[in-house]
Amino acid sequence: MVTLGTASNYRLILVSAVTASCVTLLMQPMLSRRALPILVDMPLEKTVKPQDQPVKKRDLPTPDDIRFLTRTGEKISSMMNAGQTLTSKVWPDFSTDLEGRRGIFIACSQPLIPTSNEDDMQRQKTWILLAVIATVKYTEANRRAVDYIAITDPLGMAGERWYYELELTTAAGIHSQFFNEGLSLEQSCRMIMSSWHRVTSKTTPQ
Repeated sequence: MVTLGTASNYRLILVSAVTASCVTLLMQPMLSRRALPILVDMPLEKTVKPQDQPVKKRDLPTPDDIRFLTRTGEKISSMMNAGQTLTSKVWPDFSTDLEGRRGIFIACSQPLIPTSNEDDMQRQKTWILLAVIATVKYTEANRRAVDYIAITDPLGMAGERWYYELELTTAAGIHSQFFNEGLSLEQSCRMIMSSWHRVTSKTTPQ
């Protein structure tokens, strides 16, 4: 059994996940289910409502784009759900947002919430970083088809929907630094959370 609890151990798990397309997180279920905002220990970025955004025209997805997005969603889902206690729902948004962009949505099976339990916090951060790694890995063949990663959880899929949006180009930069420059789990998550912003909508994800 692998003992988890340090950044280096989590880094080893994530590297193994990418090279073998699987990851095993040996932790107990989350201790707290309080309805607090997604994540962790950083202030929220500004909230953007789609109705406040300018509308930009973009072509409809081509049949090749649809096939690519469908396969990509399946691959990300397989990687995110391989042996984890925090499972994920993954789906591509074939329609564009009001800025004319498309995203890959990844929803955690449990709320991503602040907690004083260090293991739970590490597990949440590992899940978020793995979502970024998996999306960058499987969209590499067609960066044009995907513009952003949308991260959410059960709280963000109820009532007025919301998600945290991370530009794919930014995600790719963090991915590169993690693998090529030795960026730690903590450093990677801090970069992710300082780069994303919260988007709210009353539109139900398809």
